[in-house]
Amino acid sequence: MPLSSPQVSFDGRLLSLEGLFRQRQYNAALQELSGLSESEFSGKEHEHGLFLLLRAEGSYFEGNYRKALQSGLRAAKLLADFPLNRRYGWTQLVLSKSYSAMGDLKNAEIRARDALASFRRASDPVGQVDSLNELARISSIRSEYRAGVSFLTEAVSKVGDNPRKVSQLLGNTGTLLICTGRWKQAEKDLTEALKYNTEHNHEVSQVINLLSLGYLRLRRRRFMLARRDLDNALEIISRLGLKREKILYLKFAGELALERGDMFRAKTLLSDAYQQGLVLAPASSLVSQAGRRLAEAELALDNVDDAMKYGQKALELSLALGEKVEIGLSYRVIAQVYSAHGEHEDALQNIRQAIEILREVADPYDLGRTLLTMAEICMEVPQEDQQGIRAALDEAHRLFRKLKADYWVAQTDFKSGTLACRHGDLAYGFKKLNRAEKAFASLEEKVKVRAVHKFL
Repeated sequence: MPLSSPQVSFDGRLLSLEGLFRQRQYNAALQELSGLSESEFSGKEHEHGLFLLLRAEGSYFEGNYRKALQSGLRAAKLLADFPLNRRYGWTQLVLSKSYSAMGDLKNAEIRARDALASFRRASDPVGQVDSLNELARISSIRSEYRAGVSFLTEAVSKVGDNPRKVSQLLGNTGTLLICTGRWKQAEKDLTEALKYNTEHNHEVSQVINLLSLGYLRLRRRRFMLARRDLDNALEIISRLGLKREKILYLKFAGELALERGDMFRAKTLLSDAYQQGLVLAPASSLVSQAGRRLAEAELALDNVDDAMKYGQKALELSLALGEKVEIGLSYRVIAQVYSAHGEHEDALQNIRQAIEILREVADPYDLGRTLLTMAEICMEVPQEDQQGIRAALDEAHRLFRKLKADYWVAQTDFKSGTLACRHGDLAYGFKKLNRAEKAFASLEEKVKVRAVHKFL
């Protein structure tokens, strides 16, 4: 990509700084940027616009999204009058990422599409790839995974011989595949992307890959590997001072503690994620996702009032964002709170809403766990719908088997066995319970083995 246009020329300091940002040498770029003042470039509008663009990029990297928007909007206004489609597209891309980080997905999508159009006018394939990648990220936040994969597929067709971009797209595709249940392919893609980024010392990309791998391994209950990935990510995050990524780390580490049964640690980590999210981007998915997980931690600790408070806040924010997975999961935790209070009708209403929304999203893992939760809630209702409970458990069982999620298959067998025994079908019940016991034993889930024994 040429750094100057034939129509205009730029101060060499700006071109040097631009090169550092494009190479993702953020710390060096920020240091160089701090030595420049806006007044030095205000005499020429195109240079002034480029300076503001670079300042917006720096502010975004530092996590100051409001400042990034302020500088980016001014840059866009100045650069629009010049035949600088590449830089104008870059400006729109920074604005898109900043709007997305602030939770304004509507404006984020508008800016990303404007960026794509600008890069197409400039015949710039790299810019088009970046714009399509951003559209995929917005789709992911909205839980529109098929659309996200479609954008990434189009991006791959344009990337050409650019191994760094190929690695970036591969990692992002792997992250999306986690949410579609294609776990084996997701792990392959993320591992390959991480290998490239580690070999070439692209540390910010390493962090993103490690966080995604940690989340995938958390879902697969490979807790030691998940812990290792998250710890490795944290080392880089702390060294580089990455604010947004630190919140993502806290969110995943909190969920890991929750799944391992360390509820107090989970609450501490998720509270930190929630509070830091409120400071960085109070209307964003960072807050909705941390808040929903915090509600689950509070519920596990029997703090039902706090669980409802955070669950309702997560629901309100995720509805505003159009974040379908989080809407469904917020309804799920709210249903569990109502059930804990013995308010069965409200519990059933909320869990049914959760199921309806998660069916649209088609994430088999979240749907399976929510069906299991619905069965558990229905089993507490005085006039339980035995046929409906059995149907929910059977569907959850099929989803977990397809995922090869052995722990959750066993948990579903445990609940099915319990239900059958309660209604006198001892032969079927014992069959399910014995199967659950063997699976839990093979997974070294000693607490769950004891739970089966206790019921028997």
